[in-house]
Amino acid sequence: MSQTKISIVTTLYKSEGTIGTFITEYLKVLKEIGIEDFEFVIVNDGSPDNSLEKTLEFKKELGDKLKVIDFSRNFGHHIAFFAGMSLATGELIYLADSDLEVDTLNLKKFYEILISNRHLDYIYGYLVKREDRVLGYLSGFFWNLFSVLSGFKFESNITTERLMRKDVSVAITSVGDRNLFMGGIYLWVGFNGQGVEVVRKKLRKESTYSVKKRIKLALDAITSFSERPLYYLFTIGITTTFFSFIYALFLLIRKLLYTEYILSGYTSIMLALSFSIGLNMLCVGLIGVYIGKIFNQVKNRPLYIIKNIY
Repeated sequence: MSQTKISIVTTLYKSEGTIGTFITEYLKVLKEIGIEDFEFVIVNDGSPDNSLEKTLEFKKELGDKLKVIDFSRNFGHHIAFFAGMSLATGELIYLADSDLEVDTLNLKKFYEILISNRHLDYIYGYLVKREDRVLGYLSGFFWNLFSVLSGFKFESNITTERLMRKDVSVAITSVGDRNLFMGGIYLWVGFNGQGVEVVRKKLRKESTYSVKKRIKLALDAITSFSERPLYYLFTIGITTTFFSFIYALFLLIRKLLYTEYILSGYTSIMLALSFSIGLNMLCVGLIGVYIGKIFNQVKNRPLYIIKNIY
């Protein structure tokens, strides 16, 4: 039997129909791998149903091998995984969604690759194709845009499933970002990783990630992980100011040369508009850079509040 302790981290949100199967299936996988030293770290992210109660039913069977963190309210999927990693004690930490959308046997696949390659620090799953083509295209567009704005090369269609060594988890949870976007943090901390293709099953229920939540996640990802949009705005401001100046010179020269053909007041209005638009964009961009730095520095609320730990 392997002596390596593994922590399986997942979250609860409207998961009462799947969490029991999730635990049972992963117990089978752990037995197949030969791991006796393990723990489940399950974070209740303010689930409105009976997910917490369903999970606690396994306390009698698993005892200390089941750790349940109960948030005071819903703080979000990424923050819940962050909390789970913070409280996990295993030498290896495996992240997985509790909706069973991805086969539990991927843990065995990830484990065998990671253990046999000492130079690897983590393994992550990715999808080759998605059933929802529209969502797939939108996801690809977002990750390509995010790569440009952040300066990091992100792969599209990455799944939650990820197996990492303890030092990777420690590095991730030491990051002090308050607007947490795990997809960016995973890449920012570095280390050596390898992607493994996984197959996503058809969801048994409607996804809890609504369009509104997806848009908010995309916006939070870009604004929390990168200041580049502000610098791009600043660059646009400088460029606009430069061309406004050129245009203003053109209008002034034309006014001097063709006085009788130019309507009275036209040149002064256009000069004022040209300079004001460029100057306003320049000022807003410059102020935005400073606001972005101040915002990232002074916002210091806790990421989550724990009501209880079972």
